[in-house]
Amino acid sequence: MRATAFNREVASVLGVKVNRALTLGWALAALVGSLSGLLIAGGGPVHPAYMDGVVVYGFVAAVLGGLDSAAGAVVGGLVMGIVLALVSGYLGSGLVPLAALIVLVVVLLVRPGGLFSTTKERTV
Repeated sequence: MRATAFNREVASVLGVKVNRALTLGWALAALVGSLSGLLIAGGGPVHPAYMDGVVVYGFVAAVLGGLDSAAGAVVGGLVMGIVLALVSGYLGSGLVPLAALIVLVVVLLVRPGGLFSTTKERTV
């Protein structure tokens, strides 16, 4: 599969069945995605907005750490978890989405690339 992804023509010349490798890759991706969906749902009812909170908080954590830094995303997730737990404990759970929005706006105003970003912003 790696040879096919890297260069289809060379893989075909070397005897790799390119179409079969691509089909196998798609099948494995569908299998892993289906299994993860089953494990996340846990047998409960699933609806279109089932994971919206997780997606929003994950996006804010990734922006907080920097979209180009894996370590920054991990640190951003930890910081977001601590901030949201403190807000939930001291101010109430109803303000947690507002706190995530405030963190997102503050980070975008102070450091648009994130805390651990290595890219420079362009000035116009």
